[in-house]
Amino acid sequence: MKRYLMRGGMSPIHPLSPETVIERNSIGTNAGNMLYLYGVYRTLLTEECTIDIDAYAVEKGVYSAEDIARINEEYDAYICPLADAFRNDFIDKLERYEKFFRQLTIPCYVIGCGLKAPYEPQVSEPKTFDKAVKGFVSAVLEKSALIGLRGEITGDYLRHLGFREGNDYSVIGCPSLYIGGGALTQRPFTLSKETAISFNLAADAPHNVMAFAVREMDAYINHYLVEQNIGEARLLFFWTPFGANKSNNQLLPRDISHPLLQENRYKFFVNAPTWINFLKTVDLSVGCKLHGNIAAIIAGTPAIFVTLDSRMREITAYHALPAIPYMEVGEETRIQDLLEQLDMRAYMDRHSQNFQNFVGFLNRNGLSHIYEKDVSPQRVPLDEAITQISFPYIQPALSCTTAELVQRFENVIDHQNTIIKNLRKRNKKLEQEIDSAQVQEIAKFSSAHPHFAKWLGLLK
Repeated sequence: MKRYLMRGGMSPIHPLSPETVIERNSIGTNAGNMLYLYGVYRTLLTEECTIDIDAYAVEKGVYSAEDIARINEEYDAYICPLADAFRNDFIDKLERYEKFFRQLTIPCYVIGCGLKAPYEPQVSEPKTFDKAVKGFVSAVLEKSALIGLRGEITGDYLRHLGFREGNDYSVIGCPSLYIGGGALTQRPFTLSKETAISFNLAADAPHNVMAFAVREMDAYINHYLVEQNIGEARLLFFWTPFGANKSNNQLLPRDISHPLLQENRYKFFVNAPTWINFLKTVDLSVGCKLHGNIAAIIAGTPAIFVTLDSRMREITAYHALPAIPYMEVGEETRIQDLLEQLDMRAYMDRHSQNFQNFVGFLNRNGLSHIYEKDVSPQRVPLDEAITQISFPYIQPALSCTTAELVQRFENVIDHQNTIIKNLRKRNKKLEQEIDSAQVQEIAKFSSAHPHFAKWLGLLK
C-alpha cells in the first residue's frame, strides 16, 4: 500500500465546518485551491494508495528536522498541486519548498504550476522571482522526471530560464478539468429572462467587467454571485464587512445590506462537491474567476470566461474554453452577444487530447492513478467515498437564529484564544532565546558597530 503526502488545506474526504475553514484559511485564501486539489486527489487515490493532506505545512515553515525524517520514513512521495506560484508574493514559499524538496529522499511531484503575469506577459524580462523559480524547479527535477505546467505562457517562461520542454516540463493544463476523466459534457439551454445564471467576480476586476456583470444580473432575474475569497466567506458567514478592493470599485457586495445577500443570491462553498452540485442547477456560468467557471464546466454547465491576466489566458487557450479578454468587454456587451461570438463547445473536442497528455505526464513520472487501465474506470475510490459523506455548506448569517449566530461567534472567540495562547508560548520561547548570554553579546557588539549590524540585517 502506497502512502502519499499532498500539499493542501484539507482532505476531500474529511470536510471541515465553515467556521473551521474560515478561521484556519483551509482554502489557501481562494476556494479555487480546493478544486484543483480535488482533481489531483481523485486521480491519484487508488485502492492501493492512501493520501494525507499537509495543511500547507511547508509554506507555514512548521516542519522540523524530525518531521522531515518522519515523512521520508512514512511516505512514498510528496504531491504538490500548485496554481500561479511563480509570482512576487510567493518567493519565500518557493524557497521553502526548494529547501524542503532537497531534504526529502522520496520523489516529489509538482502538478499544474503557473506564472502570474499581466495579460501581455514579457517572459524574457528579468523578474524578482527568477532565482527562486530556478531553484524550485531544479529541486523538483532532482526528485521527479518533469514538472507539470498550466499553460504555454508558463512554458515560454521556463524555457527562457533554461529549462527544456519534454525533458524538464510538460504543459498539462489545469488538473481540476480532469475530474471527470477523458470526456466533458454540456447541457443545452435557451437564453431567456428566466435563465439561471451564476456569476463570479474578482475583487480587483476592472470596472468595465464589474459593470457588465451588474448590468447582466439586472437583466436575468434568476442570477447568483458565487465568490471564492476568504473575506467573502466571512461576509456571508459572520456578517464581517468585505474590505475595499484595489480599484475602489463599489459594485461588489461589502456588507449584509446588499440585495444579493438580502435575497440569498450570494453563495460561497467550502468543499468541491457542494460547489459542483450547485452549478448543476444553473444554466450558465459567467465571470472572471477561473475556477468558478471551471467548476461549472465540470458540472456540465456552459461557461463564459472573462480573462484578466496571462494565468487565465493560457489555461483558457490550452483547453479551448470560451473566453473574452477583459479589455473587449464594453458598455454594450451582452451575454447574448458573447454566446453568438464564442465557440461554446470547442473544449469538449480538445479535452480528449489534453487528457491523454495529462495521463502521459503521470506515467512519465511513474505515478499510479485511476486511469492506468481504462480512461473510464469502473471504480473511482474518491467518488465512492463521497457518497458516504455529508458535506457542510455555509448557511448565510441572515437566515440564522440569534442563538446560532451567538454560537458562531463563541466558536470564533475560542479559536482566537487558542491562537493567542500559542503565540504567547512562542513569544516566551523567543524571549528566553534573546536573553541568552550569546545573544546579549551579539546585541552589545552590534550596537557599538552599526555597519556590522546593518550587514546582518538587524537595522533598517
